[in-house]
Amino acid sequence: MFLNKILMIGDSFGTERRHGDEIEVSAAKTWPRQVQRMLPNQQFDIDFKGFRRLADCPALLPAKEPYDVLLFQAGIVDVYPRPFPLGFSKSMRLFCRLVRRAVRPWRREWTNYVYSTTWSSQAELQTTFESIDSLSQNAIVVFVTLAPLHKPHALATPGAQESIMDFNDELRHQVRQRDNWFIIDLHAQAIKEGYSHFISPIDSHLNQTGNDWLAKMVATKIQDLKATMDTSTTKVA
Repeated sequence: MFLNKILMIGDSFGTERRHGDEIEVSAAKTWPRQVQRMLPNQQFDIDFKGFRRLADCPALLPAKEPYDVLLFQAGIVDVYPRPFPLGFSKSMRLFCRLVRRAVRPWRREWTNYVYSTTWSSQAELQTTFESIDSLSQNAIVVFVTLAPLHKPHALATPGAQESIMDFNDELRHQVRQRDNWFIIDLHAQAIKEGYSHFISPIDSHLNQTGNDWLAKMVATKIQDLKATMDTSTTKVA
């Protein structure tokens, strides 16, 4: 296997980051685009979209061409505690919009004392892993763990940091079960190195420094996998 065709797919952590008129991370400087430039001899398909769940990804794969590597960076949309279910949160009905607007200033209190849910259940995520497995029998699969939240955001949404850690633990468990699955442990490295300078205080996404850092981690992992395709390949970056 030469690992020439690579799909990188995920959520808004791979997209341009804007705050009003200010661009914090331009499209050209996002980590997927940087990886593409770092590895010019590989063919990349880059597919990132805001509010995309990991659970949405398997349905997108059959329409795409076969790849040597499938790299997923998603999950926060699935497991982040929400004040309303997915359908209610996305509904454009006037009633739903008014309720969401009324609750917004009291999000912490609402999710702590009234109602909190996630947009993907544990059963949905288990099915997602099984679907990815069945669709990737002839490919290498790489997952990027979820980054920790900036502390004020973690305090504003009770249980969010814990949900991220639980998801990452499950991701590590799933990877250990399969010989062709690998992990880039962004979360562990961020905790180890002190993550405040990698994470935007505005939206807890990767800032430019974080994008640069993750790009190097991903490019290195792909190069390592390309160079060593035997059982001695390191499974954790």
